[in-house]
Formats: sequence, structure tokens, C-alpha cells
Amino acid sequence: MGNRLLLWFLSIACVENGFWGGSESDAVNSDSAVDSAGPQSVEFTSDHAVAIGVGFVCAVDSLGTPHCWGDDTYSVISDVPDANLVSLSAGNSFVCGVDEDGLAVCWGGVYKAEGEDRYGVESVPDARLILLEAGNEAPYGVDGAGDVVRWGTANGAWTPDFSGVTSPAVLSVGGAVGCWVDAAGLLDCIANGEGSTGEFGLDAPPTMRSRAVCTGINHACVSDGEGQTACWGD
Repeated sequence: MGNRLLLWFLSIACVENGFWGGSESDAVNSDSAVDSAGPQSVEFTSDHAVAIGVGFVCAVDSLGTPHCWGDDTYSVISDVPDANLVSLSAGNSFVCGVDEDGLAVCWGGVYKAEGEDRYGVESVPDARLILLEAGNEAPYGVDGAGDVVRWGTANGAWTPDFSGVTSPAVLSVGGAVGCWVDAAGLLDCIANGEGSTGEFGLDAPPTMRSRAVCTGINHACVSDGEGQTACWGD
């Protein structure tokens, strides 16, 4: 039980400036629409059924229905789909889930004040996914062949190239680094070496067997699932 809690809290800690990342006034922009239903109406049974973005939270209830509350600047709250989902993952300004058929469903990323779709996350792949990761700026998935696919525009931001990565068991993409764990528990990362991010050593992760990895803007953390954790970067 302790190991499962550790991995769950590590996933929560991945979020930069998320709903629980500061005071209540920091978490929800008072100028943005807020879902008044709130978290108390959602009962979920899996750590894959809750996702936290910048200023918003989404969860899938026991019937597979998604609920979101918090900041609606990028239409995450107002565009929640009528879908039956088994898992969720949130980027900075959008959310993706996987339905019972393994297909991706994404929403948000539309700047509500101007109606501008800045991330294009709804253009999901047709392939069934065995793994989903909503990176900071773009969603990723692993298809049945073990290939990592990416979709959306990333709003012009840097994204890692996973073209040489096959069948990762865990995938996490932050602002300046993308990391994965293979089936043997080996950890590796791709970092953006341009500008100030190049000095943080993000492409030199610790050598330890890993079960979970999470990435922030300029740092990353990993857990072996048995109580040992390590972080590196800024």
C-alpha cells in the first residue's frame, strides 16, 4: 500500500503551478469561469483517473464520466466531452483521456477569450493507445506497435523527439525534458539543450531502476516504487 501511495503522490508532484501548487487564489483565476460542482461530487478509484493542469483539476468518476473544475481560460471546463473514459492525463492547458476502446479523447487548449485553438489537441490519432501522456505542451501516446506518437501543435513550444524510443512502460514530458522508462525499468531522457535549460543536466538522469518518472519545467524526479526517489535539474 505504501508503494502505491508513493507513486500516486509522485504523480501529483509532477504538476507545476497546479491546483494544489499554492494558495487558493493562485490556483484559480478569479477572472475565469469556474465549475461550481467542485471536487466533492467526484468519486474515483484509480490514480489514473485524476489529472491536474495549471489552475484546473479533472477526474473520472466510477462510471467513467469526466469532470473538471477550476480555471477555464483554455476551455478545459466548458468543453468537457460526453465520453466514457478509463484514464486521464493533463497538460498545462488541455486534457486527454483514453476510452474503453483504447482511443484518445482530448479537449481544451482553446484560448477562450479569443476562441483561438492554440494547441490542436482534438486531432487525435486513430490508433489504439496502450499508454497516454499529456505533456506540458502536447499529448503523446504509445500505440500497439510500441511507437511513440505525438499530436497537436504544442503552441510552438519545444517537444522531444521520441522516434528512436520503442515500447516505453512509462513516459513523462515536461517543459524542457522528456523521460521514459523501458520494460526493464531503465530510465532515459531527452533534454532541450538550448538557452538556459542546457545547464541543468536534464539529459543525465540517475542510474536506478525506475517505476515512475515525472517531469517539471526544468527538473525531473523518479521513483523505484520501493521508497527510493531522486530528482535532478534546476
